[in-house]
Amino acid sequence: MLKKILMKSAELLYTAIINLELRLKTSFISGKRLSEYGEKQNDYKVELRARYYF
Repeated sequence: MLKKILMKSAELLYTAIINLELRLKTSFISGKRLSEYGEKQNDYKVELRARYYF
């Protein structure tokens, strides 16, 4: 039984400013309705994280 599921993600990191890190991450999930990924609440997710070091 082939479930045909797919998960892709991409991440972008920006560190041009000293002690500051900006991270943008996206994830896309695809699958049949009764598969592991098809039952997830979200089809996609976008995260933005900022980290400052001192």
